[in-house]
Amino acid sequence: MSRLGKNTSHTIAYHIGKRLLKKSKKVHSHSSPVRLKSRQGQDILPGKWWHMPRLEKQLALSSEEITNLDDLFVNSRRKLIDLKSALQKERFELENLLEKESVDETAVTQQFKKLEKARSNLASERFRFLLEVRKILGLERYQRLRNSFREMRQKRPGGPGPFHRGDDTDPTH
Repeated sequence: MSRLGKNTSHTIAYHIGKRLLKKSKKVHSHSSPVRLKSRQGQDILPGKWWHMPRLEKQLALSSEEITNLDDLFVNSRRKLIDLKSALQKERFELENLLEKESVDETAVTQQFKKLEKARSNLASERFRFLLEVRKILGLERYQRLRNSFREMRQKRPGGPGPFHRGDDTDPTH
């Protein structure tokens, strides 16, 4: 038996797994319909920004476009709720496997792949929402929208950094 004790391999695997999960939560804990590239390069605010009078006027949104954006938001939000739940479940299952006395590497690896798939599904839905917004607005208005949000980020007290919201605190996406 090693000087470190019989639970050393379990302890090491546990701490490595916890670090992976902590890193995973840090990179993927924000939730918004459009935070791509691991939440970098955020182009659009979360929530129903099209109801902001200034943006509604600036983009010359028709009532039909507002209705389409509302419907898109509701449908996407429902999917995101389910996808976030699935992600949390897969994260929990991986944590559970890593906390066992003996680590089954095959099971842990398979569960990690499930976690990554759930994360990918969540990112895909966020991207789908962004793509649908782009289709509704067209290129020119979409670019105006992105520029407006960049300006808003520059003017806010915290500066131009990304928005920081966690899965449980974001009321919109």
